[in-house]
Amino acid sequence: LAQRAARADVGDIAFVHADKRVLAFVRDFERTRILVAFNLSDAPVTAELGADYRGEVLRGHGLPEGSLAGKMLSLPAAGVLFLRLA
Repeated sequence: LAQRAARADVGDIAFVHADKRVLAFVRDFERTRILVAFNLSDAPVTAELGADYRGEVLRGHGLPEGSLAGKMLSLPAAGVLFLRLA
């Protein structure tokens, strides 16, 4: 169950407002919340999210990794960010 809770494809979903080139949402499953953000473009994107998200970056997915500083999301071209929220 711990592995399943860290997946981005299970649980309730709430979309997060971001740049039109970014698909962002929060998944909530068994008291674990994960912010997921995908850059759908072939260029780097910096976008302001509607809230100040904090947590642990989940690595090891093999995709170009973005970062988050407060409300500012930075994603490389075709990049992603997976953040287990505190």
